[in-house]
Amino acid sequence: MLSQYIDAIQSPLELKSHSGPVYASSIKSLSCFQIFCLIFLFSLVMCTLFEAKRPFPIPISLALFSGIVILGLWKVKLSQYSLLTRVMIVIYAMPFVHCFSYLNENIIYADTSFGGRKPNFYQINLEIIKRMTMVGCIGAFGLVAGYLFAGMASNKRPRIIIKDRRCLKVPPFLFVATISLFFSWLDASKNTIFTTGYIMIKSRLRGTEFNSAGLLSFVFTVLLLIDGLNEKRIKIRRLKITITMFTFLTIVILFQFMRGNRDCTGMIIAFMVIYLLNGAGRFKTNKKKFMIAAGLVVPLFLLLQIIGTIRGGFYDTKKIEIKDYISIITKGTWSSILLTPLSVVGDSYYGVKPCWGRTYLDYFLSLPPGLLTHAIGIKRPIDGTGGPAHKMRYGRGGTHVIVVPFMNFKSFGVFFILLLYGSFIGMVEFRMRFPSSIKIKLLYASFFIVSLIWFWYGEMQLVRGIMSFYIVWDTYKLLPKHKL
Repeated sequence: MLSQYIDAIQSPLELKSHSGPVYASSIKSLSCFQIFCLIFLFSLVMCTLFEAKRPFPIPISLALFSGIVILGLWKVKLSQYSLLTRVMIVIYAMPFVHCFSYLNENIIYADTSFGGRKPNFYQINLEIIKRMTMVGCIGAFGLVAGYLFAGMASNKRPRIIIKDRRCLKVPPFLFVATISLFFSWLDASKNTIFTTGYIMIKSRLRGTEFNSAGLLSFVFTVLLLIDGLNEKRIKIRRLKITITMFTFLTIVILFQFMRGNRDCTGMIIAFMVIYLLNGAGRFKTNKKKFMIAAGLVVPLFLLLQIIGTIRGGFYDTKKIEIKDYISIITKGTWSSILLTPLSVVGDSYYGVKPCWGRTYLDYFLSLPPGLLTHAIGIKRPIDGTGGPAHKMRYGRGGTHVIVVPFMNFKSFGVFFILLLYGSFIGMVEFRMRFPSSIKIKLLYASFFIVSLIWFWYGEMQLVRGIMSFYIVWDTYKLLPKHKL
């Protein structure tokens, strides 16, 4: 079904057979199947031991966790660079970095202040930490198993090259840029973090339940970049890239960073990925591009953390020193997100029963757009005032991707649902193994746009991202184009 879904969004203007290399996995097909079976069976053993209240010691869970992450990063290769699969497993694993301070299983030496708050009761309970670490390990096994499954399933499909023969004319290109800026302006506040405290900053759309304006803006902006890079006429291409960068910088600086928002991080990653994959060849031929992208990662990371500190009012209370920057780096959003697996695992430890799918039913009932339900007076189960994040005992907003599966189906749910997500991500990645259509590139970029907010803020963000992709693509299809 997943493979059929990905095929359904593919409407190439030209198809050609290709006899080039297949990137189902850097591991040979037989070995790939064997490794998948080993991971699958071992994961079932881990789930059984967890439910039998026999969790692994923290060092063993962390060793297994590290090993499967390394396998996913270095050995599983579904396309030439496998950027999406690698980025997603890094995003998944980042919050669990604090678990390494519990390696010696002595609470005295542990970093119990993750989340930027004083230690809570669950953080100093080693039995809960042990269980949380094992659940995180099970989820990582499921994600990588999904990658392997996607590689095996996709390898049997025909290999094709898709080429687009049309690009937007300049007037509709300007129209798309205007739409992008408009939605970003709607999503932003009138005030900045330099004039109003972040907690007091409210979106212009507050109360309308139009929660996807920002995502629509990001997807429209990435579409500008893809269309601009696809342009063959040099002068028009330069004009389009100039318009794109103006739109991009206006959104990032004026409507995001100056408002204390960092939701555009996924769009920035998507821009870097599309830049790297434009005319992609061997790594040596793209070494300059990779060096530029790698050089931007650390400054971007520091900037995002500093913005988080400024919006919290830190700059008003004392001068920021070197030691404060170190604290900023080690206590980021991922620290707060780790509080959510801690909450659900701790609650389960003390007897809270699973939801047995009720949260996923709420997701289904919350699919109608907020603008529609708000207009007719219907309250969705999951919106800005209710949802899994509001049920966390400890947290600062958002939920890690393992939280809802564990809340509903415990450890087995974590493994199988992460396997499903991994398969979905892997199949999208596999479609990028050869030069692809604008549509596939836009879908690929859309996954990067929602990557952080999906894995750290809940599955509804993925739903909104997919909806935004279809709205943007349908708009693009209606606009006038010229032949290349």
